[in-house]
Amino acid sequence: MQKTTRFIFYASLLFNFMAIVYFTPKIIRKLSTPESTVISESYWMQRDKYLNTLPIDTNSIVLIGTSLTHNFEIQETAGPAVKNRGINGDNLIGIINRLKNVTDAKPKRIILEAGINDIGDLNHTNDQIITNYKKLLSAIQNTTPETDLIITSLFPVADSSERMKTYCSPETNLQINELNKKLESLSNKYNARFLNFHKSFTLNNELNSKYSMDGVHLSAEGYNLWQKLILPYLN
Repeated sequence: MQKTTRFIFYASLLFNFMAIVYFTPKIIRKLSTPESTVISESYWMQRDKYLNTLPIDTNSIVLIGTSLTHNFEIQETAGPAVKNRGINGDNLIGIINRLKNVTDAKPKRIILEAGINDIGDLNHTNDQIITNYKKLLSAIQNTTPETDLIITSLFPVADSSERMKTYCSPETNLQINELNKKLESLSNKYNARFLNFHKSFTLNNELNSKYSMDGVHLSAEGYNLWQKLILPYLN
């Protein structure tokens, strides 16, 4: 009986130790990456459900995107026609899956900001990202062909960041540069406009530190600059 109890005790210790070794790095990675690896499916679904209760009509200008858009309070200065439909951590497939409520309203204009989470979180290649962009653009134009469509460039990122390690590297900036070129070409094929704000946020081939708080997300100065650049397209 004592041998059995002792065996169970040591087996339990070994199991707990193995669990700590296995799960601790995963928890640390999630805590250090405040994007779609942390955003739970239930959060995405609840955010999408809430956004679907908000009005959109044929006079609306709808910004769809990631946390960069989500945290952009542009409607405060651009007026009630501007609708923010950003979701923290979203990627192109997520946007495609929640697009129907927007396109069914046949808004005046849709402005897309997407791709950074496909790179930093999903580790997608540019070819994969362009394939999903084609699906997104086709879905919009098939449902609401009269809607004016705008694609914005991806912002640069910092070459390094303790908080956003999977997003920030010189290699990521090279990928972003190439992706922006592909998006500009793609926009021509889909009769969409391409707004390239990348250079305005760049210093020494990476994101200017004064425009960001963590190497990816924009600071107050970053949002003020973005607001200045995009305001002409919000009327």
